[in-house]
Amino acid sequence: MAKEKTTITFDSSVLKELKKEADNRNLPVYEVVNDACKYYLQMKNSKDVDKVYAPIIEQTLDTTFKTFENRLASLMAKNALDSATTMFMVLQHIAISDNKNPEELYQRNRKMGVKHVQNRDELLKLLESNIKGS
Repeated sequence: MAKEKTTITFDSSVLKELKKEADNRNLPVYEVVNDACKYYLQMKNSKDVDKVYAPIIEQTLDTTFKTFENRLASLMAKNALDSATTMFMVLQHIAISDNKNPEELYQRNRKMGVKHVQNRDELLKLLESNIKGS
């Protein structure tokens, strides 16, 4: 890489520290200054890059996750529809074969479903009482 000579004025305390660093690294002062300037420019440029690319990365992640969320929501909706269809087919079959009211079957079994989600022990007690009451 081509080098150009220039003159720079430093505070005496800064120049003293630069000379100390140069001695510790066994380098001429101009190389220590050159390294320090390169480091400063890299840090400055990395901050500029963050300002430019961070919003792009954030938007890309948001878009990607939104697509993923939408896909999951769609799958859950399909699953719920399949479950509801199956439940109503079973209710209709039981109601027809046992000559029972489908609305009553639904309400009673919905209570058991809620108990199952909330507390399994309460569901078992409810099932026992329904079996004994039948």
